[in-house]
Amino acid sequence: MELAEPTLKGLAILGGADLGDTAFEALVGLSFRNAADGKAAGTAQARASFSDVKGLSGADPVATKTAHTALTTLIYEAAKTDTPTSQITSVPDRGSAIVSAYEKRKDALRATLGKNRINFPQIVGLGWRLDQHIRSKAMDRVKQPSYLLTLQLALPNGKSENMQVSCNYQELSDLLAKLKSAVSRVEDIVKKKK
Repeated sequence: MELAEPTLKGLAILGGADLGDTAFEALVGLSFRNAADGKAAGTAQARASFSDVKGLSGADPVATKTAHTALTTLIYEAAKTDTPTSQITSVPDRGSAIVSAYEKRKDALRATLGKNRINFPQIVGLGWRLDQHIRSKAMDRVKQPSYLLTLQLALPNGKSENMQVSCNYQELSDLLAKLKSAVSRVEDIVKKKK
């Protein structure tokens, strides 16, 4: 797992002597609780819980906040990529406490990340109907076909929904051409990965 230079510097503060054992334990506990609850470092919720921790009262505030931000970044990156605990070695002397806290809360962290991502509906079915407009008030004879597409969608929350789209022959042809193009591009990508 690759981390940015500022994150590595913040993690070095965690392993250094500037942060006492009590402050380190309090910071690790706070960081994992906030991450599992979905409170990102720097937000008002995280700052409020940060000021309530008793073990952090005597520590250098700038170093502590830098270490907290770096540890939160490590936690989220490890959970996002499902990093094995053997690869979380960014804090040399005190890494075992971070690894054990990560093992305890890994499922909760991944669940929190799963809730916070953007999911789009998936198309699970398609129905269509051809309507023939024979005449209108303005014109005596129209004879224009109209297509009504009904897309059956599976929403991220587990529910389903129908969406209807009305189009003429040209619009339907354009849609079909774009879908064929998208399918061919996806097939090309799949072939390149093999």
